[in-house]
Order: sequence, then C-alpha cells, then structure tokens
Amino acid sequence: MANWENIPLQAQLQNKFAVPVVIDNDANMGALAEYKFGAGRGCDSLLYVTVSTGIGSGWIINGKPYNGFNGMAGEIGHIVVNPRGMPCACGKQGCLEAEACGPAIAKLAKLAIEMNPTEGRELLNCVNQSVQRLTAKHVNEAANMYDPLANAVLNGAGHFLGKGLAVALNLMNPQRIILGGGVAKSGDAWWQSVRETAREFTIPEIPVDIVPTELGDDAPLWGAIALAKLHL
Repeated sequence: MANWENIPLQAQLQNKFAVPVVIDNDANMGALAEYKFGAGRGCDSLLYVTVSTGIGSGWIINGKPYNGFNGMAGEIGHIVVNPRGMPCACGKQGCLEAEACGPAIAKLAKLAIEMNPTEGRELLNCVNQSVQRLTAKHVNEAANMYDPLANAVLNGAGHFLGKGLAVALNLMNPQRIILGGGVAKSGDAWWQSVRETAREFTIPEIPVDIVPTELGDDAPLWGAIALAKLHL
C-alpha cells in the first residue's frame, strides 16, 4: 500500500489513544478466529487461507499463532505453481496469487475470450457483452450456468490452489485447512478441483481435510477480538 510501508502504526495508535495496541494481518486473524470460534475448533494445527483480491494464509501450530522469524509466515500466495504462468505483483512469474486469486480469474477469463471469441456465451451475457467488466464473481455465475469457458477458467484456478495447498500439507502436515475469501464462495466444481488436486499432490500418509470458513467475512474481526484477549 503506497505510503504505508514501514509506518510504526502500533506505536502511533498507542500514543494517540493511551491504550495497549496489537496489530496483525487479516489472514493471521482469520486463522486465530477459526481456531477459537469456527471451523478449526478442536484442531491443534491448522492453516487458514484467504482467497480474495490476493491470497494469504495464517498458521496455528500447537494451539498458537505462528508468524515466523519476522512476521512473514503464511505468504502462500507467492509459492510458484506455474513457472510459465502469469506475472505476479511480487516480480516473479506463476505465483499462486497470480493464477488463482479473484483478479487473476477475471484476467484469465478475459484472455480466454480473446483467444476464443466464439466461446463464453453465458459469461458474456453476465456482463452484457462487456468483457472489461468481468470479475471472478461473473466467472463463477457463468460456471454455475455450465458455460464451458468459465468452467475451465474456474477449475484451472482451483487446480493451482490445490497445488499450493499440497505444498503446505507436505511441508507442515496441518490437521485442517480452512478456506475463506470471496473466491471460496465458488460452487461445487471449484471445491472439487481444489480438493482433488491437493490430494493428488500430497503424499498418501498425510490427511487432506479442506473445509470452508464458518465465520465467513467476519473471521478477521473475530480474530482481532481473540488477539486482544490473548494480550490481556
């Protein structure tokens, strides 16, 4: 975010309001919330992944949030899942975020229509034939109407997300993975693609338990409450 890099926000807020302040990101807060109040209750270890305008994740390990050496644990969106894929904002190519987040799905759908102008009829109807208006939500709507092009794009994104989740499963062996964010509201075909791909690329001894968030878009807010309680 422009002009927000390296801003001592925690100290500024503490000075302004004269109260203790703790700060974390939405993915870490989503993980804590689902562990305390949602789909992660009863799990000692879990990975929460938000698939929205970007892709981020938060870890709970041995019942505690894990932020890594300098707070950067959970950057699952920058695992390279397609070396010849789309350019990513981080400067690499084929990152999970560049292949499977909401804007990436919309971009890939636009490219698919440009390459196949006679396809995507239902998808184009969703945006009154205006390709530039396409969003991931429109792609999901068209996929639910059995538009072949929309289905291919959405399932492709699910496939790459499944590959990224398999890396996390093989590396850390979490008890459960919880998916949140707007893209995780996609239909059964997307979920099937995610789960089947994750199973395909995960070694057989590791269980693959991938479920939707129970707390929905409010998960980070519930996580903020839990974080405050931890520090109190």
